[in-house]
Amino acid sequence: MSLSEEKVLDVILEHYKETNTLSKTAQKDRNKYFIYFCLAELILLFVIQFPDNFGRIFSGYFEYKIGIDISLDLKAIQSLIWVMSVYAQMHYYQRSVYIERLYPYISHLEHKLSSMGFEEVFSREGKAYASNYPFILTVIHFFYNMCIPFFAICLSIYFMYYEYLHGGYLFFDGVCCLFQVIVSLSYVWFMRKTL
Repeated sequence: MSLSEEKVLDVILEHYKETNTLSKTAQKDRNKYFIYFCLAELILLFVIQFPDNFGRIFSGYFEYKIGIDISLDLKAIQSLIWVMSVYAQMHYYQRSVYIERLYPYISHLEHKLSSMGFEEVFSREGKAYASNYPFILTVIHFFYNMCIPFFAICLSIYFMYYEYLHGGYLFFDGVCCLFQVIVSLSYVWFMRKTL
C-alpha cells in the first residue's frame, strides 16, 4: 500500500510535534526531580548536622498538624530520606538520558522534513541549535552532567561515613549509598558522549 507524499508528510509532521511534546514534558519532569533530589540531600545534610534540632522540628510539626506527640527514630527518618533521595535521583537521571536520546531522533525527523521540501524550516532542535552553540551552554551542560553527579557521589559517601561513625541503619543506607554511586557513575558514563 502506497501512501501519498502529502499523507506521509502529515504523519511525519504529527510525529514530530508529538516527539517535541514528549521532550518538553520530560524536561519539566527532569527539572522537578532535580529539585526533589536537591531537597532530599539538603534535608539529609540537616538531619546529620543537626539531629536534635531536626527531631524537635519534626516532632513539633506532627504535634501541631495532627495533635499527636510522637517520638521518632531518627535513624528510620534518615533511611526514609535516603530512599526519597535515591528515588528522585534515579528519575532525574532517567529523564535526562531520555531527553539526550531524543535529540538525535528529533534531528533525524527535522532532516526528513527538510528533505521533503521544508529546507531550513524544521531545524530548531537539530541544525539551528547546534550551530553557533554558546560556550556558556557547554559549561552548564558540563556542570549538570558531570559536576552534579560527582557532587552527589561525594555527598553519599560523606553521609555514609557519618552514619558509620554515629550509627544508623548501615546495611540499608549503605545499599542506598551504593546504588546512588553506581547510578551516578553510570549516568556520567552515558553523558560523557554528549560533551
